[in-house]
Amino acid sequence: MPSDLRFPREGWLILIAGLAWFAAAHGSWDGLVLALLPGTLLVASGVATLLALGEPRLRDIGALGGLLGAAFALPAAFAFGFAPAALLALLSAGAFAAVGAHSGRTSELIDGVDSPQRSLRLHTEIAADQAIRGAMLLMIPFPRAGEHARLARELREAGELWAARGWLQQPASYHTAPPPAERVVVAARSLLGTQFEELRFQSEYEPQIGEPGRERWLAYAPNQLAWAWLLRSGDASRPWLVCVHGYQMGTPAIDLAVFRAEEWRRRGWNVLLPVMPFHGPRRLGAVSGIGMFGADFLDSAHALTQAIWDMRRLLGWIRAQGGSEIACYGLSLGGYSAALLASLAPELGTVIAGIPAADFPRLVWQHAPFAERSRIERAGLTRELAATVMRPVSPLALSPLVPHARRFVFGAPDDQFVSADQVRDLLAHWGAPQHVWLPGAHITFRAHGAVQALVRAALAPSPK
Repeated sequence: MPSDLRFPREGWLILIAGLAWFAAAHGSWDGLVLALLPGTLLVASGVATLLALGEPRLRDIGALGGLLGAAFALPAAFAFGFAPAALLALLSAGAFAAVGAHSGRTSELIDGVDSPQRSLRLHTEIAADQAIRGAMLLMIPFPRAGEHARLARELREAGELWAARGWLQQPASYHTAPPPAERVVVAARSLLGTQFEELRFQSEYEPQIGEPGRERWLAYAPNQLAWAWLLRSGDASRPWLVCVHGYQMGTPAIDLAVFRAEEWRRRGWNVLLPVMPFHGPRRLGAVSGIGMFGADFLDSAHALTQAIWDMRRLLGWIRAQGGSEIACYGLSLGGYSAALLASLAPELGTVIAGIPAADFPRLVWQHAPFAERSRIERAGLTRELAATVMRPVSPLALSPLVPHARRFVFGAPDDQFVSADQVRDLLAHWGAPQHVWLPGAHITFRAHGAVQALVRAALAPSPK
């Protein structure tokens, strides 16, 4: 073990912050209830950091604990007094930054990607990624006992079928060209003063006859209805910007804000924001996105295929309205989908893949806890088998149709959701198009002017 990883100073700060919460409770039941969540998360993460335990999810819960500790400082002022609460807020914020600093300092260097200069801002951006990832970990269900064998069996059957039908040799042939969306229901909506329209239509997507998991997929009733949000900028013949959201998004409040949809409407774009399967009004449970990402790679493959099917139907609908100039801008999971769409939709003139994933199996293996990876591998569900089945929906297996000069990419070397090697591989596959590496992390990409400059350049000149 390298000496700088044995009992690192960051671990002591994280541990002290957690213990301080319990010390402040003074044995009070009310205080203990307030201290229980941030204190437990920080102590567990601090111990794991000091002992250099390899499970990165333990650092994620430390970032979450630091964030919650800073937020809980306000009610703590009533329970413990102002001075102790101020100290707890300071220690929690310090622990939050310490998690990011330790992760940045110990992160694996990626060939072909230069690391930015370390700073407090970068450390807090890394920690923000980790805090959100820690919260997601608590919400994402893992396969139940006994399901791993079924998942592996279905993947083996799918791999044999894919090979027999030629979908591995010619991945684009897996995708059927859909008809334009018809009988689209349009309803006026308003959100915090922003006027937009809600579009709904029957998706009509079905996995092909004989595909494993077909009947299960067809039983997901919410996915049968396709949704999108639309902000019109006058005439339908004006340019269109299709914005594809990320994981666990898919609601107007989040999508319109993240993509700055109203700003692009003012610049003269018709802005269309499709909803991915499993997300927003298409979710299967209480949490948007559950089912899209995990060990059930057949569900993931069908979800991505349906997403492309629905978006291609919307592109046909745009053309039927009189639209001819169409750009696509995707973020994270949406960046993956935008890159995939750019290889299947000749209607697109410009594509922007923002902080994009590019390899689903690699992403799952990077994010799954060690214990879960061990279980699925013992059942015979290997990363190589998953990659075979995901090949027809991989942007790294398809050739982009968008001209090289109209491809744009941005990524972050310290991204805690989409590792930089995924962005690097997409850049290489796309022939090194115009791109930006931002000195930050995943969820804070909008805070970097270089990203906004790239997006404005990609969508310039303004259609006004």
